[in-house]
Amino acid sequence: MVLHDGNQSELASDLNAIARFLAKQDVSSSDWRTVDIDLAILAGNETLHSVLTAAELVGSGFQGQLLISGGNGHATPRLEAAIQSHPLFRDVETANRSEAEMMASILTRHLGVPDRQLLLEARSSNAGENALFSWQRLVEARLVPKKVLLIQDPLMQRRLQATFQKCWAPFTEALFYSCAPFVPVVDYVDGAMIINTPDGLEAWSPGRFVSMLLGELLRLRDDERGYGPNGKNYIVSVRIPPEIEQANSRVTASFAGKDMARPVC
Repeated sequence: MVLHDGNQSELASDLNAIARFLAKQDVSSSDWRTVDIDLAILAGNETLHSVLTAAELVGSGFQGQLLISGGNGHATPRLEAAIQSHPLFRDVETANRSEAEMMASILTRHLGVPDRQLLLEARSSNAGENALFSWQRLVEARLVPKKVLLIQDPLMQRRLQATFQKCWAPFTEALFYSCAPFVPVVDYVDGAMIINTPDGLEAWSPGRFVSMLLGELLRLRDDERGYGPNGKNYIVSVRIPPEIEQANSRVTASFAGKDMARPVC
């Protein structure tokens, strides 16, 4: 797809601003000691980078439980495809398995995470269920965490934290810290959109990347269109800064009428 609207360097700047906002990173996997995390939750998603970040957390000395939450949802086929195309992880069985089970196999088989350190929640199909079913799993395990590290697809990181804050509020005063695996950076090379990742592995097609960015901002809104208290009431209220709103307007205009299901270039 060829862009006809706007300057590509300006468009990349707007996309990067939105990505930085969505990929909330309160603490990195190597700095968890600074806030004394006692539980980590890896929410099911389509990016293998989130699994690698969970492994980095354990490798840096984290001894608490790592709860993997994920059944079967929209991201499951993409996670399966990412595993099947990965040069190391492709021996992991994906057929008829939950996201949590697939991620756990990668962590224990290939990344040195002890099975005893894992808790699995394999029923959830969305962020709200990630939060509620994770809490139920912790009740079963008799764990009462005070400080929780959340790991997710970078573009869904801010919404995941807002969801956990909403869903866990009736049960606990636990604090949540977002740990986005990385912050995506967009460049345009010869007119084609390139989404840079730490290891060069593709996380999203360009079309899916743009679609997710715009969709996440819509969900984060605290109005009749969004998931905030004044909308569907799935998340706590999230303030979207004016500069992000302006970037969103320009990006939306640039891609108006274009099919986001296909690669954007």
